[in-house]
Amino acid sequence: MKYKGVLFDLDGVILPSDKLHYLAWKKVCFNEHIFLYDLMFEETLGISKKEALKKILEHAKITLDENNQKRLIEEKDFYYEQYLKNIDENFVSVKVTRVLNKMQAAGVKMAIASSSRHAEELLEQTNMKKYFSVVVSGKDIKEPKPDPEVFLIASEKIDLPKKDLLVVEDSLVGIESGINGGFDTCLLSQKANSMAKYCISSFDELIDIVSI
Repeated sequence: MKYKGVLFDLDGVILPSDKLHYLAWKKVCFNEHIFLYDLMFEETLGISKKEALKKILEHAKITLDENNQKRLIEEKDFYYEQYLKNIDENFVSVKVTRVLNKMQAAGVKMAIASSSRHAEELLEQTNMKKYFSVVVSGKDIKEPKPDPEVFLIASEKIDLPKKDLLVVEDSLVGIESGINGGFDTCLLSQKANSMAKYCISSFDELIDIVSI
């Protein structure tokens, strides 16, 4: 076995909850008459809501004061939480559960290392918490990615050395965070990138990388 443990991001890796963020931002943008296209949204993956809004406004060439920015972030949170209420275990890809079952059976330790403050809630609603011995969420950290704090806390709790751990992310900011923490990284994306040690387009490719 090449890696004894895996530190997973949640949104866009274990769960397709990045789509819920997209729908929430799209609703906000529709209300503000801002066109949100896919490439613009991709640039917001893995960063804070404040930074995401900043990028959206920059693309749209719109300037808003701090109070209005706060209002839009609160609106986005409201819509996102409404979408969250409708998800259950059917929200999870069969491919993801199949891979996690194989890793669990092989004795691979698994942790969630997510900036999302809703991580615990998402895992409970989708019946996925059973796979992860450690869950570190946005409630446990002070610094957002690309700071490596979330991965460092997760690695300490999972009690394995960095050389035995693999960070799996779907965003370049997340990959940068893993690299900054001194971990091997794997990017789950349709677009290859030289930053990550591994690049995969399908979740089941992790089986070969972990070597189980």
